[in-house]
Amino acid sequence: MSATEKPVPVGNPCVPSPCGPNSQCRVIGNTPACSCLQNYIGRAPNCRPECTINSECPSNRACQNERCVDPCPGSCGAFADCVVITHRSLLNLSKNKEIPVTLHHVELTLFVKNETMSALAFVYRNISGILILVVVQNA
Repeated sequence: MSATEKPVPVGNPCVPSPCGPNSQCRVIGNTPACSCLQNYIGRAPNCRPECTINSECPSNRACQNERCVDPCPGSCGAFADCVVITHRSLLNLSKNKEIPVTLHHVELTLFVKNETMSALAFVYRNISGILILVVVQNA
């Protein structure tokens, strides 16, 4: 072999992997081809989860298990209307449906924008065991 000839690569070009974390390497010809693992986004070597915090998702989604998902399923009850506001699932009481059985209620005095108002607060436990606080302003 002369000094100008390049040696033919021997072995698997993906070992060790040149692709970086959260990626996979495939051999195409004698060349490594990198791509992100399923459920990761970006381009190798910069593959990352879809999200790690809520603010990386649209406001009608929440970051759960590194994915932007609808947080409503299972959070408000089987027959409840659920809405998502700023990444949180909330029980929608605007449709006058029956709501879950009240566990507790308390009278509150709220201070909103330097005004005092009286209100009732209802605490519910949904089917997932999550406590939900609903505050209703007295008319």
